[in-house]
Amino acid sequence: MKVLRVRIPGLDEKAAATVRASGAAVGDFVPVAGEEGVWEIRFQRGVAGETSVDIEFQQVAGNSVTVTPVAPLEVRQASYFVALRTGGRLEMESPALPRGWQRSDWGVVPQPLRDAFSAQTPAAVFRAAEVEGPLVVNLKRHELEKTQDLRVERGSLTTLVSPDGASLTAVDLNVRVAEKGTLRLELPEGADLYNVLVNEDGVPLVKDGAKWLFHVHPAPEGDRPASVRFVYAMNRKGTVLEGPRLDVPLENLTWRVILPEGWKLARHHGDFELEEQSRKVVQEDYRSYVSRQRAAGKQEAVALLDQANVWMKAGEQDKAGQALSKAARNGLLDQASNEDARVQLRNLKTQQATLALNTRRQRLYLDNRAELSTGNVQLEKAAQENPLLQGNLNYNPQQFDRLLEGNTIDENAAMKAIANRIVTQQLAADPAPAALDVTMAERGTVLDFKRSVQVDGSKPMRLELDIEPQQSRGWMFGIILCLLGAAIAVRFCWPGKQPG
Repeated sequence: MKVLRVRIPGLDEKAAATVRASGAAVGDFVPVAGEEGVWEIRFQRGVAGETSVDIEFQQVAGNSVTVTPVAPLEVRQASYFVALRTGGRLEMESPALPRGWQRSDWGVVPQPLRDAFSAQTPAAVFRAAEVEGPLVVNLKRHELEKTQDLRVERGSLTTLVSPDGASLTAVDLNVRVAEKGTLRLELPEGADLYNVLVNEDGVPLVKDGAKWLFHVHPAPEGDRPASVRFVYAMNRKGTVLEGPRLDVPLENLTWRVILPEGWKLARHHGDFELEEQSRKVVQEDYRSYVSRQRAAGKQEAVALLDQANVWMKAGEQDKAGQALSKAARNGLLDQASNEDARVQLRNLKTQQATLALNTRRQRLYLDNRAELSTGNVQLEKAAQENPLLQGNLNYNPQQFDRLLEGNTIDENAAMKAIANRIVTQQLAADPAPAALDVTMAERGTVLDFKRSVQVDGSKPMRLELDIEPQQSRGWMFGIILCLLGAAIAVRFCWPGKQPG
């Protein structure tokens, strides 16, 4: 036998475009002109005896799916085993079996047919012979329980309060990121947002009504939570402090309130418990403090650049790209190191874009390999080693040239030129605005409040403080001095008795 025709009923135009046939002896698989649903299997040579042919196609399923066996036209009697498998969130049922369909067991299916597919037991098995109609299977989809992509495992609020009621609050959050997500931030009424930093870097902000939206992505290190910091100011009378509202659960919350010098806490109410009250005096001036912080930032930037090189050599390109991008934008490196970081970042992005284009070309070749007159052994070997085709975004940079094997010099040059243009446009796009951080010196009376958990992040955090000036005991000495002064004045001004 050199040709075998089969009928695949119920295919629409989109499903017909996905039909594929494969097998050791299969040479081609084409639709028969003028006969709807009929396809022709053309073998590479005449076949005598047994051979296996796998026919695959995809259809869109709604609330139900119709199962009809593929019928070979030259076969008089055919018996079928139909195995149905579903995803984890699909439940199926067959309310009525047409004539010719009967339920069966996976163990009854011949071993060669079981070995040709997954060894996992299917959800249902049917046997069909001389059927009068298709099998209708009803599908019920179960939605996933809503999970949180972001979770705040630790939060710290620091508020600087003035006697007239104005306040400045800095919020630092440690966020566990399951995957990159959007954080919705709602500030108290009348508050002004100063900045937002994610992993010590500025991020684009989007205003949605009263909420601010921004992305939170995992930290480059991967093993530590992402850091989120934002600062806002309020100008209202009284000492009622309100925290921000977030759309994620919060836990391990602390709120540090710094009162002006000469003021103390009389009473407090709210959602937090007072743990400690202390008085702090700043030993260094603001300029020295900022210089010390900037020197520490430069050391961290140099360490981040070194870590990026380590990640790059280890094949962790995603982490290396984030670290290089952060080091090139934070402005803490010297001019030479900053230029080095930008060059490395551009080269890395260009290499990634080139590999992505090459992966797309390899996939196109593999999908149409049967239609090509000659093969490309080098390209097929490079495709087997390509980690992107296996779902891994990281790769060893020493493998880069080997992954491009099978291409001509001109093809590689064209892909690199296209990748360079793509990266140029990406780098030329407006980055997130550089946010200026706010430094608050802890000088005065420091109040430490704590709260263990807040499940509903949309509920406002609130502190009501009654503060009063610290009364010095010097007024007692003042009164005593006034009395002594008055007594002396009376002694000198009152005329004494003259001796007789």
